[in-house]
Amino acid sequence: MKNKIYVIGSINIDEKISIDSIPKAGETKHGKNYHISFGGKGANQAIVAASLGASTLFLGRVGCEIQGEEAINEMRKNGVNVDSIIKDTTAYTGRAIIIYENMDNRILLAPGANNNVSEQDVEKFIDGNMNDILLVQFEIPLETIWHAIKLAKKKNMIVVVNPAPAKRIPKEILKEIDYLILNQSEAELLTGEYPEKIESCKIASNKLHECGVKNIVITLGEKGAFYSNENLSDLLPSIRVNVVDTTGAGDTFLGMFVYKLLEEEAIEKIIQYSVVAGALACERENAHDYVPTLEEIEGKM
Repeated sequence: MKNKIYVIGSINIDEKISIDSIPKAGETKHGKNYHISFGGKGANQAIVAASLGASTLFLGRVGCEIQGEEAINEMRKNGVNVDSIIKDTTAYTGRAIIIYENMDNRILLAPGANNNVSEQDVEKFIDGNMNDILLVQFEIPLETIWHAIKLAKKKNMIVVVNPAPAKRIPKEILKEIDYLILNQSEAELLTGEYPEKIESCKIASNKLHECGVKNIVITLGEKGAFYSNENLSDLLPSIRVNVVDTTGAGDTFLGMFVYKLLEEEAIEKIIQYSVVAGALACERENAHDYVPTLEEIEGKM
């Protein structure tokens, strides 16, 4: 039987606007390049994995408005199994307001139905087997995530955690995580160490290993990604790209990572593919609407 990826996470409507400078208090400014698309870290990562060919199931909640139905259709169109997405009659579909100022972005979240993903939802969703993958992020209630992780480990599934947005993780949960994939600010919150160079990456990783995390990947933007487990550690460099929009890079990295992990590739190869995929996503505006192909990625490696 082919192994599967179970993704539990957020579904959002992303509204993006560019501006030359952020308005001051009481000030109104004209923006430009307004764009609306479907997002949410969970949905984005699921779409990447499914688009690459992985059998991908998704659990999340949307509102009953037309945007919620359109979000479900978008995920279905990209190959995600959406049978477990719940239409919530008590909340609206989540929103993300993304403001671009030059090359930087600021994101405001209105979680809506994402806040209602429950432990009961998880119980009905997770029926995985050994070597199936659970992928979670932190845009739904934390207690729901902790419950999902514990349930997945009881079923001998591989647990992959992307702690974004950055939040603390209880020690009893850290030891259940097979792969913790985080950026520099998330690593700093969890360890007190900002991982900028190899030495500081090792310090941060060792603190997490001491808590029981088996495999750690720290994404370093244009520098690539640092990997550590009990046997080895290494920095895998990125490629040079013309950066246009960085908002989809992390989700593309995660989607590629779990896709390749399902293929049982060597960890160095998994990260190489993921780093290049994330970099290529930066070359386009609205990267949520674009998934690099394996051929594109291999052509850059």
